[in-house]
Amino acid sequence: MFTSFSASNYKAWRATDDIALAPITGFFGANSSGKTSLLQLFLLLKQTVQSPDTSKLLDLGGDSNALVSVGGWNNLGFGHANLQSVRFGFCWTPERSRSIHIPETDDFLIPLPSLAFSAGIYLLWQSASLLHLAYASDRFEVELSSERIGAELQLAATLKDGRNFLMPRVGGQSRIPAPIHCYGFPNELLGQYENAEFLRDLQLELEHQFEQRLFYLGPRREGGRRRYAWQGTEPADVGRNGELAVDALLASRDRGRNNAVALAADGAPKERVSVEEHVARMLRDLGLVTEFSVERASESSELYRVKVQLAHSSVPVDLVDVGFGVSQLLPLLVLLAYVPEGSTLLLEQPEMHLHPRVQSQLADVLVDVTRARNLQVIFESHSEHMLMRLQRRVAEQEIAPEGVALYFCENDGKESSISQLQLDKCGSIANWPEDFFGDAMGETAAIVSAGLRHRAETEA
Repeated sequence: MFTSFSASNYKAWRATDDIALAPITGFFGANSSGKTSLLQLFLLLKQTVQSPDTSKLLDLGGDSNALVSVGGWNNLGFGHANLQSVRFGFCWTPERSRSIHIPETDDFLIPLPSLAFSAGIYLLWQSASLLHLAYASDRFEVELSSERIGAELQLAATLKDGRNFLMPRVGGQSRIPAPIHCYGFPNELLGQYENAEFLRDLQLELEHQFEQRLFYLGPRREGGRRRYAWQGTEPADVGRNGELAVDALLASRDRGRNNAVALAADGAPKERVSVEEHVARMLRDLGLVTEFSVERASESSELYRVKVQLAHSSVPVDLVDVGFGVSQLLPLLVLLAYVPEGSTLLLEQPEMHLHPRVQSQLADVLVDVTRARNLQVIFESHSEHMLMRLQRRVAEQEIAPEGVALYFCENDGKESSISQLQLDKCGSIANWPEDFFGDAMGETAAIVSAGLRHRAETEA
């Protein structure tokens, strides 16, 4: 689970400081306030990890399959300016505990209850140069850095007490080659330093976190189809636009995967059910359908149909024949039930095309799955209804205040800024921004005033 991240000289952000993350983290704010670019920072690292070209410090995208497309290095920098350093960092709790052996002692192990990664990239017109990459835990720090642009890279590995625990091999080469992307130590270091194997472990830990434990669903999900073709594949997730949601359902059924967990009334884990059944239950709980199933179009067909029944008295119909909201919500519900436990989900506008009542209930779904499946959800939204339902659940002690982190982003025309909403145990927000969701009081007053004028004109 990610615990914090930060960025400076990145897009609209001069500096963010450390942004603390919770099991449920929501970013709110007006359009172009910078909240989406915060999520894109995670996606830049994810698609960089997946890029086969290790010479790219960051994979900026550019093709139709990219998770995010920046365009060019100048678009990455603050104010689209070159000749500046973009810096970013992430901190997370590793899925499994790792230990590092210190060369001069046989029994000194450093556990990794948490891990922090940071990098600095200097923008040079249409290219970029690495300034530093570093990993740190509560006991050590390892950094690969250069003093200036074009200077040779230097490696330092120190304990918190200042001791160096990485020693050069006798006769080893002194010059350090280029790194692997912006996060990996070059393989040649294994032959140049004693006990350098752990450098590879740090890189693998980051790759595992971003590639296998981080998933994304965009705001424009694919609509329903009359028929779905499945080739027997098992996708990692539901796709950027939800286009693989039915593939994921069929794969989980075929592989006998019971990833999902249903909750008892008191919130305790009750039973493990299939992904398909969990999705069906969530749709029923949201009041959108009474029945949901995926079935073959015919006995010998390789095509499938998604059938839903809107009410007990109605007949089942294809997904494409019901309201758009159901097809937009389906990929999200599949993703929540399908990804491995302990995963982090990035969601853009999960409430899109949903009725206000369903938006509120969607917040309840997020609370349930983060608790039942140990998921982390990071989302950006414009939904007042989701925010208020989260406040209510905190007040009702369904979720602790520290289980939710809420942020407000704004842009003054020059740069973006972020403030954490101070949520107390009663669900109240002490520092509510002015006109957060518009001027509701002003709208009400204007309606009353207009009504009084209309009545006076009518009676005159």
